[in-house]
Amino acid sequence: MIIGFGNNVVSSLAADITASQTTIQVIPGAGAMFANLLTSDYSNSSNPLKTYAKITLTDAKETVFEVCHLTAVNNDMLTVIRGQEGTTAKGWSLNDVIANFATRGSENQFVQIEELQSGHYVAGVAGGTENNLTLELPATYFVNGGVDWTLRTPLVVIPALNNTGASTLQLTMGGRVLGIFPLYKGNKSELSASDIIKDIPVLCVLDNTKTYFSVLNPLEIYLGSRYLQKDQNLSDVPDKAKGRSSLEVYSKTESDENYMAKSQNGADIPDKPLFVKNLGLAETIQNLYPVGAPVPWPSDTIPAGYAPMQGQMFDKSAYPLLAIAYPSGVIPDLRRLVIKGAGNGRSPLSYEADGNKRHAHTGRAQDTDLGTKSTSSFDYGTKSSSSGGGHVHEFGSYVNSYWGDSNHTSFLTGGGAWTKAAGDHTHTTWIGPHGHTMYIGPHGHLVIVDPDGNEEVTVKNIAFNYIVRLA
Repeated sequence: MIIGFGNNVVSSLAADITASQTTIQVIPGAGAMFANLLTSDYSNSSNPLKTYAKITLTDAKETVFEVCHLTAVNNDMLTVIRGQEGTTAKGWSLNDVIANFATRGSENQFVQIEELQSGHYVAGVAGGTENNLTLELPATYFVNGGVDWTLRTPLVVIPALNNTGASTLQLTMGGRVLGIFPLYKGNKSELSASDIIKDIPVLCVLDNTKTYFSVLNPLEIYLGSRYLQKDQNLSDVPDKAKGRSSLEVYSKTESDENYMAKSQNGADIPDKPLFVKNLGLAETIQNLYPVGAPVPWPSDTIPAGYAPMQGQMFDKSAYPLLAIAYPSGVIPDLRRLVIKGAGNGRSPLSYEADGNKRHAHTGRAQDTDLGTKSTSSFDYGTKSSSSGGGHVHEFGSYVNSYWGDSNHTSFLTGGGAWTKAAGDHTHTTWIGPHGHTMYIGPHGHLVIVDPDGNEEVTVKNIAFNYIVRLA
């Protein structure tokens, strides 16, 4: 059932009512606006829907409330279902208010955007087993004791398992099991294994007889006999001869007579040179790698149709294309040589010997002032001089004293009365420990640059044999 609404539908009771009473009389003339609650501005004659309305009983001060469901109106007499949405039926008095107020129950039936886009009312994840699916969805068909239901929108069932054969769907809506319905595909055929694949939504439409669901997208339609299967490689084409005719292709017998066999790898071409010429490949093949161009070859075993480039002569008449490259009839010797681009006065095939690019070196030993350095110290000790130099000294005379005795004499200078001899003797000279200094000062050294490098000019390399095609 759907809920009806009105604008400013408010009236009063025309008489007292009891808690068990299911008919309510409103003031004269007010019944029409309540009757209008049970109509719809938009109708579908092929889809009649039952309508009810939410009405509220309250006192003049709106201190207590009772929600009722309005199901029918006869003049000013309303038929209701009492005590809805958790309220309790009670007695009401003359002139108490009766009105069509919005309630939680009425607002719950408004479809919101997120509910619509998420398929809240028509889609869900299936329970049950792989072949016996179950699905529960919200519904209002059975409000107020209703028993009728209509389902004309497809249901989107998201399976949790792959099916293995014929399948059914048990549908529960509004808390009531509507039935267990077979799931059929085109022409009311039972489902085959893997028609239902885990997590791939299945679109189910209820038949008008409400006895089965048609599955609009069983995967077997796309994977089964209706279409050619990729892994069959056209072996599942029903009429191959007709198919070949439509495609304008030949059978194996016909192709053996008129076409080359792939397994022959071109061996069944009658005139191979003409075939290459007709394809315009003769010049193309020649230009891919011209005769005369050196080919680096990583082996000492020379492939057929080639010669090593070792300075040998060749028969120009036997190999005219090679003679164009080397008119002298001599294949260049490229052993231990590298190829260098011509130019700067060099002509092709001209030889250049080893050589370094002219360059210079500078070398110098930096002057170093060693300053004044001390020598080691040595103690010479005390040394003796040579002996000699003996001599005599003379000095003065004497006279007796006044008293004339020898005990009292006086000395006089000069006269040589006495002499003193100093014989040969030696002297000592003390040298003691001491050091010497040596001045070196700034000076230079001769620098010699030693030779380095290989026996010949080279770069990092890997050795290949150069070969040339004979043609």
